[in-house]
Amino acid sequence: DHYGLQKLQQVAVKCDFLN
Repeated sequence: DHYGLQKLQQVAVKCDFLN
């Protein structure tokens, strides 16, 4: 699922931003 992958990537970027 491309949409799910994109959402997962967005969460990863958010976590990276918090750190």
